[in-house]
Amino acid sequence: MTETSQQAIQGENVIFFPTAARWDSSRGNWEIPVHGWIFQPEASSKVQRASYTLFRRYLKFKVREELNPLFRERAQAFFYVNVRNRQLRITSAGTETLSSKSVGHGHFAGMIRVPGDLASKLQTDDGWLPLEAEDPQLSNSPHVGKALLVPERGISVISDIDDTIKHSEVRDRKQLLANTFLREFRAVPETAEVYRIWQQAGAMFHYVSSSPWQLFQPLERFLAEQQFPTGTIHLRMLRLRDARLIRIFSSRSESKARAIEDLLKNYPQRKFIFVGDSGERDPEIYGTLARRYSNQVLHTFIREVPWHRQLQDRFAKAFRGVPAENWTLFRTIGPIRERMESMLKLEPA
Repeated sequence: MTETSQQAIQGENVIFFPTAARWDSSRGNWEIPVHGWIFQPEASSKVQRASYTLFRRYLKFKVREELNPLFRERAQAFFYVNVRNRQLRITSAGTETLSSKSVGHGHFAGMIRVPGDLASKLQTDDGWLPLEAEDPQLSNSPHVGKALLVPERGISVISDIDDTIKHSEVRDRKQLLANTFLREFRAVPETAEVYRIWQQAGAMFHYVSSSPWQLFQPLERFLAEQQFPTGTIHLRMLRLRDARLIRIFSSRSESKARAIEDLLKNYPQRKFIFVGDSGERDPEIYGTLARRYSNQVLHTFIREVPWHRQLQDRFAKAFRGVPAENWTLFRTIGPIRERMESMLKLEPA
């Protein structure tokens, strides 16, 4: 992945990542964090072919696998030309701010504050507020994004993605790579249906994963196609120039834990339900946070992945100090269904 700077580039793209807004009751404003990525698709077809070939060789795929349309779609973001040192004008509900300058990996951030009365007029039925970004140096159409207006009280579901709601097989490198780059994403049966029931009862969703931001668009498309509730998405920062390619698929629990804890801190009056799996370090992350934020975490569900040998003492250690009735292991969706109604009655949305 390369970088460019200074001169405005025609054809550059901006992706907004869906973020969670927080209500500031002292000012009557919504504090809306802005996070996005500005880049230019690789223009040279020759460079594109070379990049795909090198990537395919590293992944040890077959000789012509780079011609697989899924492979090209999933791999392309790893070779975008990042645009750094660019500042965007962010607007929402008639309010305007400037983002930070984009850095080496093309990401930018910012904060926009929107009065509550203006936000209420423009937000969608499911709580989203539209955002727009414009580059003052260009005259092209604004780029569109959105932020979720998360009330001070209510229930939030924090869900892992890989092997929790999407079959990935993270413990098997060969299968993980194939499931990521060569195969259609497959949902874990019935999870989308259960999540929609939670949503209908007023729960909001936050999807947290160790996958890199380069996979954001395929993952967002998967969530939409499988009819999972819309929600904020929290992935991991990765630049190929800074790391070996192997790190794309390494389990980076620090970033996941940090993203979850930020949500707990930002919404101290909300209640949370954790959903994860046993293939990575979800039990350890969730157990630690359930102890630390015991007044906020209602329940933790851990899917026992069938291809991973389970050690009961691992779970006992991970959830030591967490009441047994506050965490559940499951292989099918039944145990979640059984507990859903009672949990949702604990805290009205």
